[in-house]
Amino acid sequence: MRQINGEKEADASESEFAPEGQDAKLSETQWLPGYWVLAGLIPFVFYAFDAAMRTSYPETQAPNVSLLVQLSVMFGFYGLWVFVPRLIWQSVAMSIRSYGRDIKKAVAQLLILGVILCAAHLLFLTLILRTIYSPPGWGIRELIYSYGEVCLGNAAIWLMAYGVVAAVILYRLNAPDEPVPQQSRYEVRQNGKIWSIQFDDIFWIKAAGNYAELHTNRGTMLVRKTLTLVSNEVADGNFIRSHRSALINGKHVVAIKSQSDASGYIVELSSGDAAPLSRRYHAEFRQALLSVD
Repeated sequence: MRQINGEKEADASESEFAPEGQDAKLSETQWLPGYWVLAGLIPFVFYAFDAAMRTSYPETQAPNVSLLVQLSVMFGFYGLWVFVPRLIWQSVAMSIRSYGRDIKKAVAQLLILGVILCAAHLLFLTLILRTIYSPPGWGIRELIYSYGEVCLGNAAIWLMAYGVVAAVILYRLNAPDEPVPQQSRYEVRQNGKIWSIQFDDIFWIKAAGNYAELHTNRGTMLVRKTLTLVSNEVADGNFIRSHRSALINGKHVVAIKSQSDASGYIVELSSGDAAPLSRRYHAEFRQALLSVD
């Protein structure tokens, strides 16, 4: 409970200002350029095996087209599979946004997607094989028959490949967040000594050109750093920007008062100091103050 402009305002509940964990997790877990290399490993292995077999055993080569055309067509077929992990990644992300971290619903959605993708994938493979192996004149009946043969011979291994990719992605997106150690002290070099000061012992920080003044329970300390740099270094604390030249530790705020000339505000601190609060930062400062423990 703090006194603000003569009025008392209760601290907001945690749920009101809590970050959306799922969206934060998804925003941090992005598809990186290096993932394209990993996505190409499985189709590359399949293609390398297929190409080696067709090159080494002439009886496996298609009669309707040359070996170069066969290798080119199969390269295109396996190349399309590179985009499948990206599609599964997006599906998992959408599932998490829709259902939260409900693994059963995510797995069910991925199972349906995997079956559809595998069916389409094998149909494309059937069309390729029919085109390069079968004589002209084949129709729907022959296509259906060949499709059944291709599914019996390849569905299991491709579904397993889909399952491995989906499992890796599910683990990646649902992995528990690693605890990030938070800094709670700030080091200041002064008079040949290195002072280690608790964030809570710093009342406010004021810009002084290329320096920053730290107003602490040990007195005022000067560091040769800009206020912006210091602001980044104390980001784990409860410091709130109140002015272009001031940061205030929200834990030490006692009251906010309007200046007599109505040019801005003054923040009274537990140390007895009065720090500036500009109109520009007034609303943001008061809202940030509500979330200070």
